[in-house]
Amino acid sequence: MQCGLLPRQRPHEARSVGGGGCVVRLGDGVLRQQANVIAAKIEQVRQSRRGSEEFRAKRIAPLEADLADRRKRNQTSAFNAASMNARLGDFARAAELLQVAAQSPDLADQIEKLREQLVQVPRHQ
Repeated sequence: MQCGLLPRQRPHEARSVGGGGCVVRLGDGVLRQQANVIAAKIEQVRQSRRGSEEFRAKRIAPLEADLADRRKRNQTSAFNAASMNARLGDFARAAELLQVAAQSPDLADQIEKLREQLVQVPRHQ
């Protein structure tokens, strides 16, 4: 499956060729899955009785940092994908991705601007 624009293709035509945004949909799922694996590892270490509390805390700290980083990347990726989908005219997908991105307080201003722009775009029915 090929994603993106074909030669001489206008952005609004990309949705019908190659699924427009298919890379983003795959990437979003991969990031979420990786975060879920790390969260499961954290829970496994917490539930384990092997080693001291101090050892488990040292083991959990980098996992929690990695989990926070992956979630932030997922939210940033969702915002970027929302912007791309909005430019391609897939406003429903853009709104769906903005819900994921909205979990990041760091993106609040950019999300607000994009939502304002989405409201201003005339919809053809």
